[in-house]
Amino acid sequence: MPSSEENFYKIFNLAPMCMAISSAKTEKLLLVNDCFVRLTGFSREEALGKNTLELGIWTDHSARASGREQLKKSNTIEQTEVSLRMKDGEVRTFILSSELIEFKGEPAILNAAIDITERKQAEAAREQSESRYRTLFNSTDEGFCVIEVLFDAQNKPLDYRFLELNPQFENQTGLKDAVGKTAKELVPKLEQHWFDIYGKVALEGEGFRFENGSAEMGRWFDVYAFRIGGSESRKVGILFKDITEQKQATLALQEFSENLESQVRLRTQQVRDLAGQLTLAETQERARLAQLLHDELQQQLYALQFALSDVQRYLNRPEANEALLNAKTLLKEALEICRNATTNLSPPILKGEGLVEALQWLASHMQDLYGLKVQLSSKASTPLPEALRVLLFSLVRELLFNVVKHAKVETAKVLITESEQDLVIQVSDNGMGMNPEALKEKGTGLGLSGVRQRLQLFDGHLELKSDPGKGTVVSIYMPLKTI
Repeated sequence: MPSSEENFYKIFNLAPMCMAISSAKTEKLLLVNDCFVRLTGFSREEALGKNTLELGIWTDHSARASGREQLKKSNTIEQTEVSLRMKDGEVRTFILSSELIEFKGEPAILNAAIDITERKQAEAAREQSESRYRTLFNSTDEGFCVIEVLFDAQNKPLDYRFLELNPQFENQTGLKDAVGKTAKELVPKLEQHWFDIYGKVALEGEGFRFENGSAEMGRWFDVYAFRIGGSESRKVGILFKDITEQKQATLALQEFSENLESQVRLRTQQVRDLAGQLTLAETQERARLAQLLHDELQQQLYALQFALSDVQRYLNRPEANEALLNAKTLLKEALEICRNATTNLSPPILKGEGLVEALQWLASHMQDLYGLKVQLSSKASTPLPEALRVLLFSLVRELLFNVVKHAKVETAKVLITESEQDLVIQVSDNGMGMNPEALKEKGTGLGLSGVRQRLQLFDGHLELKSDPGKGTVVSIYMPLKTI
């Protein structure tokens, strides 16, 4: 069975702290344990027989001297923090306890030192971090607070308590002496959405940034909320800023923009109404001129034709008959021109009919007058107001006149379709076509400039595609919202 001395040496060597026994008279080291060797870097051969001054362990000789005086007075030193230098020059921090004992019949000093270097470094880092946090906490111009969310038995958030605030909190919220109080104590009718948001952050742990307002507080806030600690902590950090002035400015600008847009829409509608009225006025004037031609000039020409026939019956001379025949021929041509002018000025089909019916009449009219066969196809069903119907009719007629004058073909196509946004009318032919450069030069000379201008009054637009030898496609786009 091991002796007590053997047990002492075993415990001494296995101790998890640095231990050393030195002579009370000479202070030379008599015994060191394994922890001493491992931490200081001195081997037993280097350390034994030398005192700590010779090893250069002490960084503060006044602390060593103070310890010696305390040992003389009380025979013990209890848990004194000291800094000691290792063999490699590193300085480490220890908690040192010393006591006078008897070792091998001689007075000796038992020294036990616990290495707290890592703990001190961690404390220093934590203090530095806390100092930075506190500096940021107190100096930021944004409000910050830590709250504890209060839940019922079903984990429904009911309220929250203010635990910690920074100096800007009061400026940003207008709430005074909030620490220790709940939100409902400070703002009794505070909206439930604040409790719901912070409750979700406290339970789920996911940070959340948002903007929201409180009618009860009369403020808007830009907020970032994040959980502090684990799910059981129920604590949430809130970094926020009062954005009431910016929000009010934004709302005022939005209201101004909406009012401006409303005024623009009103003015646009007024322009469209005026354009429609002008189109109808033009149509009415055309109808008046056509009526004048029919009722006045055309009737007079008919009367003249009858009069010439009467004259012819009374004259039997061949020369007179020939002159009268020529006059009747010219008169017949004048009557035909008058009838065509009357029809072109005011097509009777426009009075009360739909666009498709009017374009069917136009197709027949173009074939009778110019020999142009027009293939008409419609897949649209949206009813059109009279002003727009007259406008589109006149635009298609103008485009078909262009086909007659420029395309050198006997057929053309008119296709009416609807998309989600537009009513689309395509007028196409397989005629001569034009190259892009010529299209740019002649585009305004084809009567298209006026077409574009009239379309723009209704937010419509025109697209023209053409290639030499491949014909021309002109597409009229009329937004359905303007119909």
